[in-house]
Amino acid sequence: MAEVDWVTVGAGFVGALIGGGATLLGVRWQLRSAAMEQADKERRQKLAILKAIQSELEQLWSIYMDGVGNVIATHPDGQAFHYYWPAYSNYFTVYSSNAAFVGHLENDALRKAIVRVYTMAKGAIDSFRMNNGLEERFSNLNAMAHRDPNPVNQELARAASKMMEDYAATLKAVHADLLGAWTEAFDQLQAAVDNDQTPSPMTA
Repeated sequence: MAEVDWVTVGAGFVGALIGGGATLLGVRWQLRSAAMEQADKERRQKLAILKAIQSELEQLWSIYMDGVGNVIATHPDGQAFHYYWPAYSNYFTVYSSNAAFVGHLENDALRKAIVRVYTMAKGAIDSFRMNNGLEERFSNLNAMAHRDPNPVNQELARAASKMMEDYAATLKAVHADLLGAWTEAFDQLQAAVDNDQTPSPMTA
């Protein structure tokens, strides 16, 4: 019987162990690398959506202030807001397309601030649309009172004007609340964007 070359066998066994260990380390490295790449991809996607929401809010605020915000902000107390603002577009494209993403944000303060500002913006649009309707009604009644200045028509015009005076106070409160919500949301978004722009290990 031939003698067993234990040195050769041992060397082969050690080589197999080293090779298997290297393979295992390689697999673990690949898995870790894939996980890091996925995490970095998700981070970049999150950052892109947050920036898009931030840009949309900036644009919406500019449209609002140029359209009616500056007017209601300086409107005298106790006076009817005789102003027609045609707010009929779908202004919330980015938010509507990413509502599920916003709902899954782990940052409670950021998530609540975004939802709040968009909810209040929708409410503000409805409020100014309501004022548009009041303005149309007052204009019609006031014109009728001038054409036929009988006591009934004049009283209807006065009542419509009083309703608009009362509603103007509501609009000013809506504007103040919206300003606070927009400031909070924008500050939260800016902080989140600044924090997520820190280079990750995959991109550093």
